[in-house]
Amino acid sequence: MLNLSIMKTLFIILMLIGSATLFGQDKKIDNLEVLYSQKHYTKVLRKANKLLAIPDYDYSGMPTFYKSIALFRLAGVPDWFNRHQNGLDNAILAYNKFLSYDKIDIYIKSHYFEVAELKLYLIDLQKSFKHDKQKDNALKLERFINSQLRGISQYGIDKTVLPERTSAVNRKKSKANKELSHKPNTAQAKLSLREKIVAFAKQFLGVKYQWAGTTPNGFDCSGYIGYIFQNHGITMPRSAAAQKNNATKLKLIEAFMGDLVFFKSGTKITHVGLVISKPNEALTMIHSSTSKGIIITNIDQSNYWKPKLGGAGRIIK
Repeated sequence: MLNLSIMKTLFIILMLIGSATLFGQDKKIDNLEVLYSQKHYTKVLRKANKLLAIPDYDYSGMPTFYKSIALFRLAGVPDWFNRHQNGLDNAILAYNKFLSYDKIDIYIKSHYFEVAELKLYLIDLQKSFKHDKQKDNALKLERFINSQLRGISQYGIDKTVLPERTSAVNRKKSKANKELSHKPNTAQAKLSLREKIVAFAKQFLGVKYQWAGTTPNGFDCSGYIGYIFQNHGITMPRSAAAQKNNATKLKLIEAFMGDLVFFKSGTKITHVGLVISKPNEALTMIHSSTSKGIIITNIDQSNYWKPKLGGAGRIIK
């Protein structure tokens, strides 16, 4: 008979496995996100369907989510859509199923970038269907957008998406987004935004690392970056790899405060940090490390991080 210590260990392992499946932070879910960001929609659809056939993923909404948004994207490819007349219906069904998962508020927050981008794409696709006199498809998309995506905005999470979480926090973010949109597009304004982002990031020094964490209760590396930028009106993808794909590529020598640096294990991007150094200073970042939580690291002097550098990217352009 197993002793109490071994039983506790097994319980913890099972909980971690369950959490990985729920929040999509395992390699197979990450792979879906990377493939989607690279526009490999048929691969996303195929791999998502495979995951949906595995019982371990019954409690995760992520395979269903990526199946749905991949189908929506493929519906805009004439050759594919002509061969899959039920593609649009299947996309809508899959998305509605995704919305039925218990943790939908967490899923939407964690993958808001993809949803907001999808809405803009579907609005254009609806117009294209209408122009091509595909009235039924245009009407289906119009109804779907108005019912299931009505609270989605490229500027942030609208209160109609997460009604149970509407509060002063949402109003504060809405006000911040409005103020940001009215700032003059000048070099000084951009520099000021960079300084504010870095100052805001430093407030969380010492916060513990938490796998799949996206709040001040605990952050993983990409969750920390997403939280920082979201609080300044900029929506980010969830994973480090997707954040790299979303950023404008930079030479490392060009990176300075407010830019991002990425690190790789093999060929895969696995870590991201926020640059806080100024031009001509040693390349320095603030990031969520697994061992010490939010810390500041001089990359140039780090025997661990410097060899893993996989590039730099710019969000504030």
